Amino acid sequence: MEPLPLGRAGQSVALTLSILPLTCCVVNTFSIKFPRNQLDAGRARNLSPVANHFHNPFPHYNKHVGSVTKYSNPQRGFKTMENNTATPLDALIVGGGFAGTAAGVTLARAQRRVAIVDSGKPRNRFSAHAHGIMGRDGVNPMELLDQGRSEFASFGGEVIPGEVTALDKVGSANSAWKATTTDGQELLARQVLVATGITDELPDVPGLTELWGSRVFHCPYCHGYEVRGRDLAVIGGKNPGFTMHMVHLMRKWTDRVTFFTNGLSLDEADRALFEKRGVVLMDAPVSGVQPDPASGTGVLVSTSDPSSSDGSASTTRAFEACFTGPDFHPNDQLLLAAGCESENGWVVRQPRGQTSVAGLWTAGNVTSSPDQVSQAMGAGVATAIAIDQALLDEELQQVREQAHE
Repeated sequence: MEPLPLGRAGQSVALTLSILPLTCCVVNTFSIKFPRNQLDAGRARNLSPVANHFHNPFPHYNKHVGSVTKYSNPQRGFKTMENNTATPLDALIVGGGFAGTAAGVTLARAQRRVAIVDSGKPRNRFSAHAHGIMGRDGVNPMELLDQGRSEFASFGGEVIPGEVTALDKVGSANSAWKATTTDGQELLARQVLVATGITDELPDVPGLTELWGSRVFHCPYCHGYEVRGRDLAVIGGKNPGFTMHMVHLMRKWTDRVTFFTNGLSLDEADRALFEKRGVVLMDAPVSGVQPDPASGTGVLVSTSDPSSSDGSASTTRAFEACFTGPDFHPNDQLLLAAGCESENGWVVRQPRGQTSVAGLWTAGNVTSSPDQVSQAMGAGVATAIAIDQALLDEELQQVREQAHE
């Protein structure tokens, strides 16, 4: 057997491709229905992401990696299957948010041929500040992600704008994976890391998506400290368990919490516990939210009066901050279609990031909804190290086999 080919300047490559909005915070206002694969067709989801308006998340593409055409250079390992002669990438990372980018940096520094292909819609692109990141508290998450991509490029990594529509094994169980992109390109890789994040489905309240990430939040550990001691509203309507737990959590930061149940059902024990902790309960349906012009973070919450004859009577109250509990929908279509096992609606992730399918790995929100930026980055690094070790095991096995020929 021939020795394993190395990449440019002795490097190996991992490729990161993305299909959907990634890493931390929110998505868009259009509705998308993603039918699951045939293994899980009953889990078709109606997703309501958040408005698509943000600055270009890839300002360094032209500076560092050039055009998509450049990535098709066979010497870089991005050759289509039409010629079927390109050396497979060492790893393909699907999703270039914080988990995927951190994994890419780690693999590039490990001398692997690595690239990131990403749709450019990270989950927290609507937030101006990220918290809980040691040494970088309050940083703009998009600026931090852009810095990570610049570092990734400096270590020889590539970023490819795009989406992946399918992952398929080519040949035997130990052969490469083929990733098919929306533009029809087919890419080969020895290992695949899927870090496609999750989509947040918000309660159906007019104005909520427009304020998502700027005046409306969902993570107490991300934004609770900044609103400590303030008059706070929590709007229900989705994800009852998460939302009610969040209400109790917010009492750690402020003693002025009003919980708009907005259709969520609370039993007598729930109500008694909230009231004992000083939470004000409001059962009137929330008819809309809008920014409070008197405050940079405040929200005006309007409720309708169900007792009025036509339901048109409403009351509006100002709050200094607002939280809500979205439904979390993992962007795991590729993993499920490839046959990965799932439990309770989530793909099963082993401690080192492995899935039930050999050669497929995950990191970040796609299999762990609570992950913040720092957690997603840590998961990406840990999984990248595991991938590099798996690649090394393959290479050592090939050397052993050569020795016995």
